[in-house]
Amino acid sequence: MTCWHSELTTVFERIRPICKSARLYLWPAAALNAFAVSLALGVPLVPGSLVSASLCLLASFGFVLNDLWDRNVDRMNTAGRLENANRTTCRLAWGSVALLLAGGLSLAALAGWRPFLLALTVATGLTLYTILVRRVLLAATLLSAILGTSPLWGPIILWETSVSQRVWLLLLSICLMFAAREILLDVKDEVGDRLALRHTFATIFGSRIATKVAVLIVLCSTGALLRVVYQATGGLSITAASFLWSTTALFLYLTLWPALVLTATAQNSPQPIRAYITRSRAGMLVLSVLVSILLQR
Repeated sequence: MTCWHSELTTVFERIRPICKSARLYLWPAAALNAFAVSLALGVPLVPGSLVSASLCLLASFGFVLNDLWDRNVDRMNTAGRLENANRTTCRLAWGSVALLLAGGLSLAALAGWRPFLLALTVATGLTLYTILVRRVLLAATLLSAILGTSPLWGPIILWETSVSQRVWLLLLSICLMFAAREILLDVKDEVGDRLALRHTFATIFGSRIATKVAVLIVLCSTGALLRVVYQATGGLSITAASFLWSTTALFLYLTLWPALVLTATAQNSPQPIRAYITRSRAGMLVLSVLVSILLQR
């Protein structure tokens, strides 16, 4: 009994940093957003679920691959993931990368050849981001935002024959919000990135300017989102419109407000950035409800 317990403990200690690196806590938001968009477009349950699960696996593939590639940088930032992993754990992590990629592509293939091409494109983008694009300042931020919003635009590209201007504006607003979030994540890792000679908005322009740029982007994305919501209320009942505006207010409370708080805090204070990151994750869950309303035919 003691031997089995010891072996299980050893296995758990090796797997735990890999699970942390895979960011499994982001799966519910990604899956709900992809499924909500698919459902709003009238996509059958099975292909919609397969694409949602595929994008979740591919997201973890990108996270683990990036953490393995950036172990030296993460060690300076004390990320607490794979930077201090031993050789055995690293081998398991590389095996996880292969399994996550194979699983993501396989699930997409079951949904059809077009979902498979989408999954292959996302996987290629994630790989290029880690190996090449991560070094290019603006390109890295934009590509990360585009890939991060793939649960939203992916189903639309697959199953929407005619994309309206309102939908494009909605996608643009959310993509901008993701770009701002990436800049704020770079602010959080500024010290380690400077030691690693990595070029980010924070290391080049300083945390204060980077934060203000991110907040400005959030404000722009908020303006675009409010326009979409205002246009959508035209054909809704009073009850539905009230629910839409209430959901929008909750989403902005979780994403806009903590970003605004950052502009009034000390430059070296990590707590507001952590609060923003935590609340923005909750905001992504609310986003699935908001998007499903805005995309209703």
